[in-house]
Amino acid sequence: MGNKVPNNLANSILALPERLYKIFRFEFVLLVEGLLDSFINFKIKILKIEGEGAEPEIIYGYKEILNNIHYISADLGPERGFAQENTIAPVVNFLLKNNFVVVDKSLKRDIYLFRNLRYK
Repeated sequence: MGNKVPNNLANSILALPERLYKIFRFEFVLLVEGLLDSFINFKIKILKIEGEGAEPEIIYGYKEILNNIHYISADLGPERGFAQENTIAPVVNFLLKNNFVVVDKSLKRDIYLFRNLRYK
């Protein structure tokens, strides 16, 4: 095996008991909302998202400034919690409903590139 970590062991998992998850999510939302206030008038060329299974919550948190973002790169896939739920459908569907299109997808991993059709 050498120095290489097998793919099935290299994935970080964020899985918390429900009570702790609610506290973590609440604090995360407050943090993101505070940061978003700083970026409300800025144009963002590209946003890269890698949330180890929390990609849906991350992208939902950016809803108020999606029109300011030209491109979004998202590393998606089956990495949500111990059940390894897939994050592709919720993120792709949300972005498609919010005027983004899929521009490209990696052939090796579930990394998607989205472009905002309303970006000016």
